[in-house]
Amino acid sequence: MTILPLCRLILKKKYLITIVLLLLAQLTFLFAVKYMNQNLSLNYFSIAKAGNVFNLLIYIGIIFGIWTGLRKTKSGITNKAIRTFLVISWFLLVISFITTKIKNYFGGVYIYDQPAIKY
Repeated sequence: MTILPLCRLILKKKYLITIVLLLLAQLTFLFAVKYMNQNLSLNYFSIAKAGNVFNLLIYIGIIFGIWTGLRKTKSGITNKAIRTFLVISWFLLVISFITTKIKNYFGGVYIYDQPAIKY
């Protein structure tokens, strides 16, 4: 009888570790996409820059929220909700990566008074 709760605890920890690793990989990819979008080398990367600190804090909040949601026995975050969140966020990040690689052929187009030309 005591083995079953122990197995559930181990599976929950492995699941949480997997989620944290996926989110850290996503954060790393986000940093790379941000710097590629601005045509900056990753040599300029510094975690102390405001935008990077902001993203890091958001991801820490997401991890903390998932951790507390998984600890609750009732009305916590479901595994399906976590998987949906991860799939949608990875999908949007990959789309943003693809858009950094697409050449814009609409030179006269303005979006919010900004030229749609990528230099």
